[in-house]
Amino acid sequence: MKKLISIFLTVSVLFLFSSCGQAENSGNSKSEKKIYTASADEAGYPNPIAQNWEESNNATGARFDMTLKEYTEDFNKMYNSLGGGNQQIDFSKWQLQSKGQRDENGIVYDYYYYADDMVVLTATVEQESEKIMNLGCGTTVSVFINEENSQYQSVILAMTGIMACVAGNYPVDNVTFFSNLYVNTISDNNNSFWYNNCIYLLSVEEGKTDDESTMLFRIVAATDDIEDEWHLINYKTYLEEDTTPDTSQEETTTPVLEIQQESDTDSGEKELKSEITTTSQTNTTNSEKTTASKTEKTSNSN
Repeated sequence: MKKLISIFLTVSVLFLFSSCGQAENSGNSKSEKKIYTASADEAGYPNPIAQNWEESNNATGARFDMTLKEYTEDFNKMYNSLGGGNQQIDFSKWQLQSKGQRDENGIVYDYYYYADDMVVLTATVEQESEKIMNLGCGTTVSVFINEENSQYQSVILAMTGIMACVAGNYPVDNVTFFSNLYVNTISDNNNSFWYNNCIYLLSVEEGKTDDESTMLFRIVAATDDIEDEWHLINYKTYLEEDTTPDTSQEETTTPVLEIQQESDTDSGEKELKSEITTTSQTNTTNSEKTTASKTEKTSNSN
């Protein structure tokens, strides 16, 4: 894990995306709203356009109100709106890795896996409702910690932000916010956060070597009571605490992913720049910023 932290403290990269402007409207009004409507609360934190989760009898009490096919279509639309090009998800390449598993509450689910040369995606789907319980986006540890793969790292982080926006029903404007949220899960002291009825976490499935180990940034739908029951850290509180000076705590550098639109290129197209920089912030190291074991257990089993 320390290797992962050091990567974020040193790497500065460019997106592979070049801005293609906003995609044309399609017949899917749900997807259109996801991409084009901005929303924030009074403090400036992103709000979902509309609630995109519903109650369930599964272990976290909730699921996303979308099927795997709907998620794939909406992901590609948002990805392409950023100029993602041919790196979009091919729905036919989702593989059913395990079928008919049961969570702690006895809900039957299927586990889907998607992989290409760069990215690993996962989806846990309830069998009866066909709705998504949780999603994952990542790669092998060896790819992510290799400084020569900085372009891959930036695109994977962007994809995690898109994953969160699509699953949670946020507009494309909030991709940077959620990419940075996932950057903050790379910590020896905390690897998960609670934000607006979702658990955001990093899990690493250890293999014999880094080539065989997979790191996944995950998003899990959950009801309000899970935040307290599992002792999860509210991401708003985390940000507010970390921006408040406290001389009693050690000052450290915190990685920040910045996504911004650059000036016109020679070809007349816009470019999106993604840069991971470091800022000096105060980070707590107390036991309150640890992940409840039940969170990890549920996310891994799902």
